[in-house]
This record gives sequence, C-alpha cells and structure tokens, in this order.
Amino acid sequence: MVKYLPNDMDIDASEVAGTFKLLDVHDGGYVNIDELMITLFRLQASSQVVDLPSLVHESRKVGCHLVKATQASDCHISELKEALSQVQTLQSQSFAVLLNLQASEPSGRA
Repeated sequence: MVKYLPNDMDIDASEVAGTFKLLDVHDGGYVNIDELMITLFRLQASSQVVDLPSLVHESRKVGCHLVKATQASDCHISELKEALSQVQTLQSQSFAVLLNLQASEPSGRA
C-alpha cells in the first residue's frame, strides 16, 4: 500500500485504500503508483468521490473481460479452421476414390 502521501492532499486513508482496491482489478495487491496518485488528485478535485473510481474500475473489468473473450474467440476460430481443413482433406480423398471407382468400371455398362 502507499506509505507516503503529500500532507497537502488532505485525503482520508480510507479513500486511498478504497481507490487502491478499485484500481487493483486483477487482485494482485499492486497498482501503478502514478495511476493511483493521478486518481487520488482527481478525487481531491472532484465532488464525485465514488463515481470516478467506480467508473475506472468497471471500465477495467470490462476491458479484462473483452481480452479474455477475444482470446477465447481466437482459439475457437483456430479450431474451426483446423476442422474445415480436415473436412476439405476428406472431401478431396472421397472425390479421388470416386474417380478411381469410375475409372475401374467397364465402359460398356449402361
């Protein structure tokens, strides 16, 4: 946690702790100090103490979910490409077998 804050910031320790928790979207116990300080300065200047950190937190959570969804989609697309490739290979093999069967049939059949 932050051990030093400028005295002239006049920010309650609970606000710092709450802001820290809101910025720590991965629950790793750390945040970028510059980002924390900028957010605290904004809070100090803002009359909407809860809204800004909540907005930052929610937008980061949405961003994390989007990254995970994109990664999952990429994985599924790769799986679909592989399955399509296998279908195309089987289709080509089936067509070759069919041509061989037609070529081996006697030509006099009607």
